This record gives sequence, C-alpha cells and structure tokens, in this order.
Amino acid sequence: MKNLGFLFLSLLLSLRVAGGNLPASVHFSNFLSPEKGPYVEALLQFRGISLTYGAAQPSGFQAGVRVNITFSKGDTIVGFAKTQVMGPVLSDTTGILPDFLHVERIALPAGTYQLEITLTDVHRNSRVFKHNQTYPISINPNQCGFSSLQLLKGAEASSASGPMVKNGLALDPMVSNFVPGSMESITVYGELYGSERVIPAGEKFVLVHRLVADDKTQNTQDYISYKRYDAKGVLPFVHTFDVKKLPSGNYEWLVELRDARNELKASQRVFFQRSNPQPALAMPSISREFPADSTFAFSVHNLDSIKDFIACTRPIANRDEISTAKNVLASKDLLLCQKFFLGFWLKRSGTAPGKAWSDYKAKVDEVNDMFSTSIQKGYATDRGRVYLQYGKPDARNTFEQDAGTYPYEIWQYYKLHNRTNRRFIFYNRELATNRWVLLHSDAIGERQEPNWQMVLQQRSEFNNNTDVQQGRDYFGNRINENFSTPR
Repeated sequence: MKNLGFLFLSLLLSLRVAGGNLPASVHFSNFLSPEKGPYVEALLQFRGISLTYGAAQPSGFQAGVRVNITFSKGDTIVGFAKTQVMGPVLSDTTGILPDFLHVERIALPAGTYQLEITLTDVHRNSRVFKHNQTYPISINPNQCGFSSLQLLKGAEASSASGPMVKNGLALDPMVSNFVPGSMESITVYGELYGSERVIPAGEKFVLVHRLVADDKTQNTQDYISYKRYDAKGVLPFVHTFDVKKLPSGNYEWLVELRDARNELKASQRVFFQRSNPQPALAMPSISREFPADSTFAFSVHNLDSIKDFIACTRPIANRDEISTAKNVLASKDLLLCQKFFLGFWLKRSGTAPGKAWSDYKAKVDEVNDMFSTSIQKGYATDRGRVYLQYGKPDARNTFEQDAGTYPYEIWQYYKLHNRTNRRFIFYNRELATNRWVLLHSDAIGERQEPNWQMVLQQRSEFNNNTDVQQGRDYFGNRINENFSTPR
C-alpha cells in the first residue's frame, strides 16, 4: 500500500550575503485542523549572535528579522505570512546573544505550491536571504493519515496557551534534525487523523514507534514501542526514546498505524542524525590469558589474509566496529589487525572465540562459492551481505527469463527479527559481470524502492513517471505473482 503519511520538510537556511551570515533554521510541517482544514506550520529560529542590534525603547538593544512567506500557484498567491519578528531586549550586546523563535501557521488546501521565503535583517536591509522551492501538501481531510512528525527536546503537560502549546502539551522543539551527544533522549510529536475510517467500530489499534538505521549493520531492535488506542477523529501523540546508547549515525523515526490483524494502515517518518562518539573499541592485550582456542588470530601471519578475514565480518559488525576496522586496516600493522580480529570474536563469544570464527568462516566460504564475481568476493556482494547478516533465506527463487525484465531473484524470510514474511529483490543489470544488487526489500532498515517493478522493466522500456509503481503486464511476465506468492 502507499504511504498515507504527509511530507515533512526541514530546511537549514544559511547563506553568506553582503555584510555577513544570516543563519536561520526553518521547519515546515503539515497539520490538519478539523474546523479549518490543512495548514502549514513554519517554525523559525534566528541566531542572535548573527544579527544586527539597534537601540530599543526605553533603553537597551534589540535585533529583529522581517519575514515574508508566500505559497503561490502560477501568478496567484494562495497563502502568505508577512511579519516582523523582534528578539528580546538586552541591556548590552557584550554578553550572550540569545536565539529566538517564531511560529507562523498558514491555511492551505492540498496541492503543489511554489514556496518563497524572504528574511531581512531589520537593522541592515542589505542582509537578505531568499529561498524558493516546490512544496506539496497531501493531507486529505477525508482519509486516514498522519501529520508531519516534529522532533522535540521534550514535552510536558500544560494548561497555558502559546505558540508551542498543542493539545495540552508544551513542546520544546528542535530546530534542526541533529541530535548531539549531550541529548540523552529524543521526543516526537504528531497527530493522527481519521483512524475511525480504517479501524472497525469497537476495535483498538496500535501505534508502533521504531528507530530505523540508515546503516543496515546497526541493530535498533531496542528502539521499538507499541501502544494501543481507540479510534477517533484526531489523536495527538507524543513519545520519547532514551538515546544515551544510540550510536552515531543517520536514522529515521518511523510511526505506523496497525490494526488488530497487524495490517499497516498508515505511516509517517522523520529523519535525524545522531552524534554520539563511543570509546574506541578496546584491543585485547597479548599478555592476558585467553581461551584455549584463541590462537586462530595470532596464527595468521599474512597481512593480506588477516585483512580479508576482517573485511568479511562487515555484514555482522556494528557501526563502531566498522569504523575501527577501517582505521586498523589502513594502519597495515599485522599485530594490530590480529588484536582487533581476536577482540571482535571475544566480544561475541568470550569462552570460545575460535569456534565462533570457525562457524562464521564456514558461512563466508559458502557465500563466496555462491555469489563471487570476477571483481568481488561473495561476502562483499549484496546477496552475500544479506545471507551473512540474516542467514539462509527460507525461499529463494531466480527468474532469468521473465518477459521484459532484467534477471531478478526474490528471497523470502518467514520470520526476520520480530516481523514475518520479509522479502528481498535482487536484480542483474550488468549481465556480463553477473553483479546482482539489492533493488528493494520490505525489511526494516533495508533499501526500499517503491518503483521496483518499473526499474525491473527498464530493460524493455523507460518510464520516468515516478507515480507509476505497478509493473506493466507483458505476455508471460509474472513479476506481481512472483513477489506476492514466492515459491
């Protein structure tokens, strides 16, 4: 099914103009008012340190920005906001110059618009920032779907009123999608509309919150939460994850609406980047006493061999291990490579690291036999990586003669982590090199290509209409059947 969520745009507006920088963070989010319909919320933060200060009455200094936001169709302005935002009055400008926030809400029906935003320093007219882009709004008041997801530093119950108080919650918004190491938790706010349209009367549904790593080797299974709700017209929700142990990397916060049969009805996601440097991976000392089968690491005296052994562990390594391995391999130090290799397997089996390596090496030999090409070892290919990371698929079907398509394979796992019936589609565009690459998967954290059927058929035709997801039925073509019911 198509994602029923709505677009979230995050623009970091920073431009060097005459007179210096005028940095501002601007987030555009889409929401729905039951009374007035869809609207766009623009959250702006201005950096006090980068603005010009002028005299303020009765005494003090103050900075400000003139804001002009327009949404147009052709030559017609459909929605706009024009205001002057002033910062706090300061007694002097030699100390800390605080940032300040502003929120604008603009009612707009669903459609595609040309967005223009102009920011001008109140006390220096020559400092102007302009930005133009296409902006779609896909909220449909007659369908079930989510608002944009807003990342927050936190939220708490409040009976007060204000621009960042919503549904009895005072929100402390993040003005960028960067989560520094100093933040120990991260919160998301969103709204679900029209759940009663897809949930039968009397049934409850579940909102699933999960963090999905862009790096497929990062395990995020600890960051999943489930909560049951009754269907209603508008459901505001807030959720917090403890991220003290979340490693550096790129992530998406995914929210899914699932019914009592675990069927996905709607979803929404927001991207964020985490910076959380971890201590360097400890290297075991060669003076300590190891288990009896630990000699495998120090018995490898060929640098190329130990480097190959380290490289083949990438499919099961975490982000920090991959980063450390890169530095270790670049050092070309045999002893350092041996110590890292032993430490890697001691971490996985403190009592029998040699056996853990031997069992894994047997799988590496297997994928090398099955998937190696003239330029890549099997463990370095997409099929080899998936095989080593998830194990042997429960079903694997190859289709090299399906009419009008590139050769492709469909792998099916009956159960993968906590999900059932996960599939991977590999295809081969470079027939001469036998290089099969991952095209699409419905597994969490894997590559997802909504137009995968059209990509497979580009061997016979080209279609650049990205709204077309269903493959064309050639005589003898069984793409849809093969994916839906792999044998």
